[in-house]
Amino acid sequence: MSSDRYEIRGKIGAGGVGAVYRAYDTQLRREVAIKRVLPDGDMNSEDATANLLKEATALSSVQHPHIVTVYDAGIDAEGPYVVMELINGKTLDEMVERGTLTFEDFKEVAIQSQEAMIAAQDLNLVHRDLKPTNVMVSWLPSGRFQVKIVDFGLAKFSAKPSLQTIDHGDAVFGSIFFMAPEQFERTPLDCRTDMYSLGAMYYYSLTGEYPFNGDTAPQVMAAHLQNKITPLIEVRPDLPPWVCDWVMWHVRRDMQDRPDSARAALEHFLAHDSAHTFGITAAHQLAAAGPPHQAPTGQVMTAGGAAQNPLSGGTAPQPIISPSGQINPHTASQRLITGATTGALNAPATQQPVVQAQPAAPAMMATQQPVAQHPSAQVQQGTTQPGQQPQMQNSITPLPKARMSPAMLAVIAGIILTLIAIIAYAIVGKRSEGDATGRVNALTQQIDQNNQAKRIPITKKDTELLLNVVAGTIKHPDEDGVKAVLITAESSDGSYNVDEMIAKFATDDSTLANGTRNIIFSQILKTRSIILGNRSKAYDVIIPWLEADPSHASAVAALDAISRYPNDESDFTMLLSSVSKSDDSGYNDKLAIVLGGLVAKSQPPGKLVQQVGQVLDGTKDPDKQRILMRIAANAGTKDALAIINKGLSSTNDIVVNHALKALAKWPNADAISIIIAKVRATDSTGNGANLRKSGIKSAMRILTSEKMIDKPECSKLWGELVELPTGDNERYDIINHLGAVNKAWAIGLLQGLQNSARKPSVKERAQKAIDSIESALEE
Repeated sequence: MSSDRYEIRGKIGAGGVGAVYRAYDTQLRREVAIKRVLPDGDMNSEDATANLLKEATALSSVQHPHIVTVYDAGIDAEGPYVVMELINGKTLDEMVERGTLTFEDFKEVAIQSQEAMIAAQDLNLVHRDLKPTNVMVSWLPSGRFQVKIVDFGLAKFSAKPSLQTIDHGDAVFGSIFFMAPEQFERTPLDCRTDMYSLGAMYYYSLTGEYPFNGDTAPQVMAAHLQNKITPLIEVRPDLPPWVCDWVMWHVRRDMQDRPDSARAALEHFLAHDSAHTFGITAAHQLAAAGPPHQAPTGQVMTAGGAAQNPLSGGTAPQPIISPSGQINPHTASQRLITGATTGALNAPATQQPVVQAQPAAPAMMATQQPVAQHPSAQVQQGTTQPGQQPQMQNSITPLPKARMSPAMLAVIAGIILTLIAIIAYAIVGKRSEGDATGRVNALTQQIDQNNQAKRIPITKKDTELLLNVVAGTIKHPDEDGVKAVLITAESSDGSYNVDEMIAKFATDDSTLANGTRNIIFSQILKTRSIILGNRSKAYDVIIPWLEADPSHASAVAALDAISRYPNDESDFTMLLSSVSKSDDSGYNDKLAIVLGGLVAKSQPPGKLVQQVGQVLDGTKDPDKQRILMRIAANAGTKDALAIINKGLSSTNDIVVNHALKALAKWPNADAISIIIAKVRATDSTGNGANLRKSGIKSAMRILTSEKMIDKPECSKLWGELVELPTGDNERYDIINHLGAVNKAWAIGLLQGLQNSARKPSVKERAQKAIDSIESALEE
């Protein structure tokens, strides 16, 4: 690391194997965090080096707003280092120290952390060390808090289950309070391991207590293995029962009983949250999301989400407060409505104050002014009698009264009539507003009256009324109830399409100007698609808008709304054209997933790939080339391979690296020989080392996929792959992946890697992988 570029400004913290420093990047003029391996760490320095560089590789593959960003990595005279985004905030456990999370703050933490893990799991990345100290909470300028997952030091790519990394003393890394049972048993891990750790972390953030506890480490391990845990509903009876069930679902003892993925967990959470918040029965969402559901506890919830029985003082929830002392405005004002609590929704319409017309003020009021003495006034001297003083008498003639001209009278009359009209309009407007409020109240009450029906029939006029409430042009206090009706509404007479009307509001110019409103409309559409399971005209409205302006801030939300039910070729062509128009990485990554799925299921195979190649030929932007190559790789055809070969032959190492990573999505073995040829032709120094690592990882991901693991040619291809390493770092990565292949032929390959290794730590890792496979085969 060049000391001329990075100025160390202090230590942030240190752990068993590394230290993190605050630094300043003099080239890009920004503060950064630099992680180094401690020379006297508890772990073998060679292992620490390998793990640190592995962390950099893992994080550089994931670009997500809720995962820490890696800027740079390398090795210098002081050892390996990783340059990362500097996060100014607090860890989740520090937040919990001042009080357990409120439901609204927990909802933000849950959604953001699950979204982060979706991005990681899309790359088959297993974190394996999720815990509150590895979750940072920072504050955005808007006042909203943002969650970021950090420290992927124990993470690794694994398309197939992998073993927990262990050190020389056979001690398992990671926090013992948040580890899954399979980590103690040293059995294969996968994304469900992270789901368990997330659940334990959620439990801790809501209760301030470890879900699995004990006085000693063996007691804590036993609690995990025996699944000894107090149900969350008993510790936090104020929470909606479905939230408690959802958290407990994550910490089930057996992996198959947990959420299959973060995507499945998040979809279930959002479906139940819509049902709970909007007062809809959860049965509708269970049909779509459907994990094992524990029986409700029967708690009667208030409109604010609190149970009637009080909390103990030790678990009283506190809102997350920013350093400036402000409560997150995006979570502080939201309210919860359960299906069991109908008081808020069934309350009669709020009476509007009657506006009475006040008497109009006179148009003009005469003001008495002192009369000035006219210069021509005559003073007459009266007759004087003997002994009397002469008296002066005023003989001034008063001025005539001024009369208004007809024109002035007309102006005054016009003003009076205008005032009368304004007052009348206000009275009528208030009456109209009251009528609208009453009608919205009547519609929202149908949620409870029809809570056994999947759809609520409403007229086109009523639909427009509710949409105007969401858009903000009509004010109503129960916006949540309004959204609930829209989520399950259908045309009462079949004369219009509810989804299409929602989409038109979402893509209206006035709505687009308000990104938050547009996102709300998009969320309503997505929730409708989850609950009602339909693909309708809404998507035909949204897709052309995305094609026209994918750079808009709310484009990701709109794309997310249609991602569940994209059409085939027509939608594909429209969405593909937006790749060249958007510079938003979040939008493009989401687009790659949507279009990649369409490519994978297109018939005949590769039908849509030619379009991808045409767009790729027209762009020189490396990031757009990355997206396009990822899309093409899903086809697994010769045409797709030709597209990615163009990237492999590029003179830009960034593009070559993108091409090698794109091949990791290849659905068959056709790409293996190309990857091996590229790795053999690449020097292991400088940028070449990163290219080789990307290529080897992509090849291993293909070979460990379910489609390949049992193919006869798999052992032969692994045999070619183990001949590629030029150093122990590359051997270490291959050993980790090969160790998850429970096949007899893998033992011989591992022994070859063990014999060629120089570092004792690599030799020992190979032996442990061999022992694991032999043990699995004996069973």
